[in-house]
Amino acid sequence: MKNVYYIFLFLVFLLGVCVRFDFYAYNRPLWHDECSLALSIINKNIFGYFGLLEHNQSAPPLFMAITKLFSLLFGIKEYVLRLLPLLGGILSIPAFYYFSKLFIHNKWYLLLASLLFSINYRLIYYSQEFKQYSLDVFLFIISFIFLSKIDINELSHKKILTLGFILGLLSMFSIPISFLILGYLLFQSIIFKKNIFKKLAFFFTPIGIIWIFYLFSVILPQHAQKLILDGSFWDKGFISLSITQIIQLFKMNLSYFFYPNKFILCQLILLLIGVYYLIKNCKTKIHTFLLCTFVFIFLASIFRIYPLHERVCLYLIPINLILFFLPFNYVKHRLMYILSLVLLFAGFCNYNLTYLKNFQNEKLFMSYDARTAMQDLISNYKNSNSYIIVNAASDSEFNYYKKYFNFTPQNILYTQLPTYSKNIY
Repeated sequence: MKNVYYIFLFLVFLLGVCVRFDFYAYNRPLWHDECSLALSIINKNIFGYFGLLEHNQSAPPLFMAITKLFSLLFGIKEYVLRLLPLLGGILSIPAFYYFSKLFIHNKWYLLLASLLFSINYRLIYYSQEFKQYSLDVFLFIISFIFLSKIDINELSHKKILTLGFILGLLSMFSIPISFLILGYLLFQSIIFKKNIFKKLAFFFTPIGIIWIFYLFSVILPQHAQKLILDGSFWDKGFISLSITQIIQLFKMNLSYFFYPNKFILCQLILLLIGVYYLIKNCKTKIHTFLLCTFVFIFLASIFRIYPLHERVCLYLIPINLILFFLPFNYVKHRLMYILSLVLLFAGFCNYNLTYLKNFQNEKLFMSYDARTAMQDLISNYKNSNSYIIVNAASDSEFNYYKKYFNFTPQNILYTQLPTYSKNIY
């Protein structure tokens, strides 16, 4: 029976890896936001990412810096730009399994949770998009696993400074790591109380220095340009004191996280039951650590620092899955157990064979094709007297693929087209 379990687990891992790699290999054209971010890879050096990016884009500086190194080695192609997200997406599959083992006791529920993670549409999609969100998921999971096994009180000052420096650097790959660090500080303070404050100061010193540098070089300049911390764009992701608004926010995110499942109310009820058992068992270290992390995730949203809104909080998907399965550790009454099972299967009933088959439908991933449009443009560009008129809203696509194809036209006019109709295009 043990061998059967590990065979199934291997197949789940293999499915998740194959689906992610399949869509990476499909190599769809970059869309507008990806092209806008790619222009900073083309036009800036590694140090230029500690500041404003081009075309009103925002991304962690070390994520951009590593992608820049890849582009210098392998060229500025779609495969190269998406390599880091792909690695994050693939590595997060086994990482989630070990993360879920911290909370889920039954191995068959572990297997089912891993399956739901492996076939999650959003996690698959962002494993093949030039954005940092799949890396957010991976780094959040492995950092939580690592920190859950370390007590600062048992480390030397040298090891504490090293740990703080590493975590500070990770937060420049992924902003959500900051909430995990703060949650860990609170968690360690609760466990060791006054005995730990000196060591926590050592731990936070390198982190604080890195955060101050990050704040003044990246966060505040981008905030001044309304690129981040901007309530007008992310307003739905900021928590208010309204219970109705909070429930609506949870429903919106669940609907986004677990597309195309439509029975969001079942997921919401199961999530609330999971939160209840998480709080009820907060005397356990691992539960306390997760609760402390939640405190800073919610505070960041309440104070309009970082939103709880769809793709920017994709790292919450593994936590949601944990909470869905947490009740099965503690439910004793048979009726409640059956109710939890019904909610679980109803909440994810759209993960079926049709859902898996639809992954072969390219329309799930590609809304338009700027690459082919540029190829058509190049093939019809006759001579230097020709004029190219570019919709200003599509300037990122034009400028990226112009560089991609080494196309150097003479006369380019940028204008705001009055309509998106095919004739005007």
